[in-house]
Amino acid sequence: MKNISFLTLFLFVIFNSINVSAQTNNYLAEWKKVEGLEKKGLTRDALAEVVKIFDAAVKTGNEPQQIKAAMYQMKYRNMVEEDNRENNVFFLDTLIAKTKAPAKNILQSMQAELFNSYKQNNRWKFYDRSPLTQEISNDISTWSIEKLVSTTAALFKASLQNDAILKNTKMDGLDAILQKGKNTRQLRPTLYDFLAHRALDFFMDAENDVINPAYKFIMNDERIFAPVAQFVNAGFPTADTSSPYFNALKLLQNILKFHLNDASKDALLDADLKRLQFANEHGIFTNKEKLYEEALLSIERSYPTSDYAATAKFLRAVEYQKLGEKYHPFTHPENQFDIVKAKRLLEEVIKSHPKSDAAANSMNLLNQINQPSLNIETEKVNVPNEPFRSLVKYKNVAALYLRAIKIDRKEMRDLEMQGYDKLWPALVKLKAVKEWTST
Repeated sequence: MKNISFLTLFLFVIFNSINVSAQTNNYLAEWKKVEGLEKKGLTRDALAEVVKIFDAAVKTGNEPQQIKAAMYQMKYRNMVEEDNRENNVFFLDTLIAKTKAPAKNILQSMQAELFNSYKQNNRWKFYDRSPLTQEISNDISTWSIEKLVSTTAALFKASLQNDAILKNTKMDGLDAILQKGKNTRQLRPTLYDFLAHRALDFFMDAENDVINPAYKFIMNDERIFAPVAQFVNAGFPTADTSSPYFNALKLLQNILKFHLNDASKDALLDADLKRLQFANEHGIFTNKEKLYEEALLSIERSYPTSDYAATAKFLRAVEYQKLGEKYHPFTHPENQFDIVKAKRLLEEVIKSHPKSDAAANSMNLLNQINQPSLNIETEKVNVPNEPFRSLVKYKNVAALYLRAIKIDRKEMRDLEMQGYDKLWPALVKLKAVKEWTST
C-alpha cells in the first residue's frame, strides 16, 4: 500500500502517546539496533528484530510497544515484499490475533483503513467489471467492491468493540501530532473518539454506498435534524442494517450520547455539526433546507460565544450562497437576495469570532462572492441584416465598456495564429462600428 508508511507513523505516534507512563520498558537498546540495521539497508534483519520486540511486548502486555512493533513490521514487510503490497494487509490478521483491547482495536482500524485505501486507489478496476467466478480470500484483486466495502465496514465496527476500555483510554500527550489544529485534543479526548470518527468518516462516504437491496435504507426521517437530546434516542428501523448511512447515524448517536453531559461542549458540538452536514447532504425530504437552517440556528442561540456557533452561522451562509447561485428573474425569483444574506452572515462571523476557523472560511467565501466575473455568449448563427443577439452575464462589475468591430473570417484566423498575447492588442486597434457602456 502506498500510504502504509504514513499510517504506520501516524497510528504509532497516537498510540505511543497513550498510557506511556504506565510502561517502563521502551526497548531502547532493541530499537537502536533496528535503527542501525535500517540505516545499513538490512531491512530483513531489521524486520527480524522487530518481530522479537513484538513477541516480547505481547508477553508483557506492553501495548504501546506492541503497536510500535506491529507498525514497523508492516513497514518492513512492505519494503521487502514490493510485489505483494496489496495482500500484505492480511499480515495484520496475525498481529490482531495476538493482541487485546485497546491495541487490537487500533490494529483493526488500521487494517480497515488499508482495505479502504486499496479501494480508493483502484476504484477504476471496479467500474463495469463483472463479478469474478472465484474470490480468493487472501487476494484482494479478485474481490468484488461489495466484499471489499463489507469487509472494511466489519473491521471498523470491530475496532469499536470493548468501548468501555476505549472510552477510558485518554488521548493525553498528543500535542506533537496536532500542531496544525487548535483545541483538537478536546475534540477527540479518548481513544474511542479517535477510532469512532475514523469509522464515521468511512460510513458517511457516499462511495461506500454500493449495495442496493430492494429494502435500501433511505434517510427520509426528519428526526435526523432533531435537537441532539432527541436525536440520540431516535429509532431508525430498517431491514438494511448494512447500509453505511444507517451505520453512520447509529454511530453518531453513540458519539453524541457519550458526550451529551460533558462539561466542555466542544466534542459534542463538533460531532453534532458533522451530523447536521451529513443529514443535509444525504437527507431526502422536501423541507430539508428549512430543517437544516433551524438546527444550525439552534446551535447559534444555545452557544452564542462558542466558535461552533460561528461555524453554524458560516454553514448557513454557505447554503444561502448556493441558493443565490440559482437566482433567475423568471424561474427562481425567490433567490434574488440570498447572496446578500450570505454576505451579511459571513461578515457577522468575521466580526464576532475573528480568530476562529469559521472566520477564515468566511473570509475565503466572501472573497469568492465578491470576485468580479464576466461571461458573454453569442449565437452561432445570425440572420443577415438583423441585429445579432448576445447574452452578457456579469457580477461585481461597476460598468461594462463594449466595442463592436467588423472583421472577416480570414482576418480573424490570421490574428488567432499570432497567439493570445498578440490577439487582443490587435483587436483593440481595429476601428469600432459601435461603442457603448452598460451599467
